[in-house]
Amino acid sequence: MIIRPCHYCIDSGAMPLSVLLIGIRHTTDHSHPCGRRGRTMMMPHRATNEIAVTMVWNQLGNALRAPGDAVLHECAIVLSLEPALQDLVLRARRRFASAMAANQLEPHITLLYCGVRGPAEIARLSAIAERHAMREVEFRVDGVGQFSNAAGVVTNLHYRVESPALHALHADVVAAYSDAGFVPRTRYQGALYRPHISILDRVILSPADMDDGLPLGSAGPHRAGGAHLVGERRAAIS
Repeated sequence: MIIRPCHYCIDSGAMPLSVLLIGIRHTTDHSHPCGRRGRTMMMPHRATNEIAVTMVWNQLGNALRAPGDAVLHECAIVLSLEPALQDLVLRARRRFASAMAANQLEPHITLLYCGVRGPAEIARLSAIAERHAMREVEFRVDGVGQFSNAAGVVTNLHYRVESPALHALHADVVAAYSDAGFVPRTRYQGALYRPHISILDRVILSPADMDDGLPLGSAGPHRAGGAHLVGERRAAIS
């Protein structure tokens, strides 16, 4: 079995024991020595049919499964990024005010925004994400883009992403979401889906913020995978 630990565990010089005990399961959750929570993705080796680790995709810190408490969360199904791209986004964020950067989610690609949901719905959405967690996509980064509100004010700064495979995965997730009886909570799906990696989101940026000094890194190809559900707490259910 080929084992590839996450870059955090490599940096610490440790290997998560639970990764060594995964046997022939397709996925396994484990705690890393560095304190992060991750998922090991495996696939059969083409020549020998051995199970080989292709990537350890670290889930975001706000990953959800089925909260035990009666709380509403604003949810999305997301993909994790390669370490090099995570670092690129974090470097870009450091060019802005610390308060602005501190309120951002960890770098990711959103597959589908799911709206505000309760515990029962979160469990069903998590199951949808789980069914697509083994799929990895290749993509290229095509410069810096922005989204604006109705008044023309820039509220999102991001790296543009190009990938037919990513659009195909998005379409499959949307289909599973619809088949499960969920009603769309965003119009940005299907033909209107614009995959991106947010540098800053839900902010108000002035023209002075829109300089050309953001790090671009390599265009790629890069990889993303490990689909999972994330959420931000919004309110307790009374």
